[in-house]
Amino acid sequence: MGRAPSSWSAEEVDRSRRFVAANASLLAACERAAERRERRGTAFDGGAALPWESADINQLWRRAHNQSILLRTRIGLGLRERSPGEVRRGMEALAAEVEAYAAEPGMLFQLYELPLEKSLLRAMAWVAAERDIDSGDLAAMRQLLHRRPVAATIRRAFAGEAGYLLAIEGRRGYQRLSDADAAEVLDGYRRLALALARMTGTRGAAGAAGVRESPHAARYPTMARAILALVRPNFEEVAKQIAATAAARQLAELAFDLRLAGRRECAYPETLEGVPRAGEPDPFTARLPSYRRGAVGGALLANPSAAAAWQALPRCATSLPLPFEWRLPPPCAAAAM
Repeated sequence: MGRAPSSWSAEEVDRSRRFVAANASLLAACERAAERRERRGTAFDGGAALPWESADINQLWRRAHNQSILLRTRIGLGLRERSPGEVRRGMEALAAEVEAYAAEPGMLFQLYELPLEKSLLRAMAWVAAERDIDSGDLAAMRQLLHRRPVAATIRRAFAGEAGYLLAIEGRRGYQRLSDADAAEVLDGYRRLALALARMTGTRGAAGAAGVRESPHAARYPTMARAILALVRPNFEEVAKQIAATAAARQLAELAFDLRLAGRRECAYPETLEGVPRAGEPDPFTARLPSYRRGAVGGALLANPSAAAAWQALPRCATSLPLPFEWRLPPPCAAAAM
């Protein structure tokens, strides 16, 4: 369910309870994995990445998809039933899965990480919209939002993908790449990654033109050029999705900072001037967020440019959107959850 838990019907709530109960063992496994990752650390340098039990692509996809649905359902039920412990444990487990996939090199892991992070950010938006969330829980959930440099994410994904491709070609023995071919493929991936990383500059990834052909492409061996020509369009869109997700994460950080500031002052600031990082353009459209306070004490934080650019991406228009609009409730609640 993509809707906020407050809008779930009684039938949907009952179905969600049964779904969570039937998957209690998987939830327990998620919590144990989150605890192990917390002990080892989750820095983005990849040194804390845990070994995967299986490299099977279908198993990884099913794992990411099922855990995303299950953990987001658990978080929604926790909000409906005013159980902050359930909300927090579910959020921590989902954030741990996001970090585990993000720490692995290769495009495959990035493609699985992006939907997981979208689920995390949408669940964060549910929490931020709740008036009675305790300040301690808000602060703890804010700490789950780890900023990762977009350019570094792209370079890491492409470097891992090049190595994966070469390894697969070597195992197949089908049209096996020569050493010269392999060197050109790796060089092509490096150039492509650098070019796509530059899309996150002053214009943002959404407004950047397509990647130009390398001036050295004419001397590429046929197989290497064919591989690069095949993957380039897909990789350009993945790079834009990475930048879009980073923009949504940046907006989420600001939303939680405003919630916490509102709790301290019992009011949201009149403008974003002076709010840390509020003046940073997003890496997707290079725009600043819009912000206005409501008449009854709430506030609206949004990035309409990023929302429109996300809808323009061919593979994203029909999917659940990233949260580029945050409706913040009046900051002073009568009783915390």
